[in-house]
Amino acid sequence: ADINMKTDENRTYWTMDKSLEGTLGSARDWSTEGKTTAVKDQGYCGSCWAFSATEQIESDAIIAGKLSKSTPLSPEQVTQCTTGSYGCNGGWTEKAYNYVKSSKGLVPDSAYPYTSYSGTTGTCKVDYSKAIIGITGYTTVNGETNMAARPCFVKNRSVASR
Repeated sequence: ADINMKTDENRTYWTMDKSLEGTLGSARDWSTEGKTTAVKDQGYCGSCWAFSATEQIESDAIIAGKLSKSTPLSPEQVTQCTTGSYGCNGGWTEKAYNYVKSSKGLVPDSAYPYTSYSGTTGTCKVDYSKAIIGITGYTTVNGETNMAARPCFVKNRSVASR
């Protein structure tokens, strides 16, 4: 299966498949197809890396039919809880994916709202019992030039750009 249902401690959430299944295709604007959440504002916090990962996971889950575009995930959780990154002082998208992969998943933004607008990261305080989406893997595409030159959609797999 492309999407796996995972049950942990009496709760169920969806994870992306471990196998790298996919096809090369033409460029698509998923926003015009209603497959993205609303634009977010990171404020004065250098958490673009966390927003990048969170929003890619959201879009993958929306495309797979496992998340509503009206249920954004929490970039604050990723900003505060990813080890090896520096919260508002910067980080790496791959580290964010590794955090989500090794954790019990992402909670909705409504359960862990964004509070780092002013540039202060805060401390991780996620309630994993509210996690609704997790991943089991991701694919990194080196450079946005490569993404533009060879547009592809990797089926049910989050994509990081380096």
